[in-house]
Amino acid sequence: MDSILFNNQWIQIRKKKYYVYAHLKWCNGIGVAILPFRKKTAGQIEYLGRYETCPPHGEGLKLCSITGGYDNANRFSIKECALNELGEEAGYHASIKDLIDLGTVYDSKSSDTVIYMFAINFDIADIRKVKATGDGTVGEKGAYCNWINKHDAITCGDPLLITMVARLEYVAP
Repeated sequence: MDSILFNNQWIQIRKKKYYVYAHLKWCNGIGVAILPFRKKTAGQIEYLGRYETCPPHGEGLKLCSITGGYDNANRFSIKECALNELGEEAGYHASIKDLIDLGTVYDSKSSDTVIYMFAINFDIADIRKVKATGDGTVGEKGAYCNWINKHDAITCGDPLLITMVARLEYVAP
């Protein structure tokens, strides 16, 4: 059994044998990430990136993925959670049937959080533009989404964005 070294409403620091790691209580240790994409006229793929402030990674807006925590497990499925984030952070509504499953990853070696990753092809999905509402947190103040090219996607500092772009090439080449 893991021992709990620290505990509050948001996070637990746990120890298993010799290894110390974080467990995100607020989202049940589960997150989602979604990668909208489309083809430009020249056949190049564009990805919808998210620019937001993440204080542990530095000040100012940085390119990252559209993500969220699975904090409403009793109300939504994981796929519905991903679509909620698409609406909240990017301002698009879409259907579960249009999601492309990109599998799961652990968010880091120092955490047990599992991220469920999805992509959505805006060229063929039934998309409806809505107002991106955000979640009201200070971290999302000034945040926005913008279409980016592959180079920007794979050279950013966000491992989830890089992983989704790489996996998408194998799932839907």
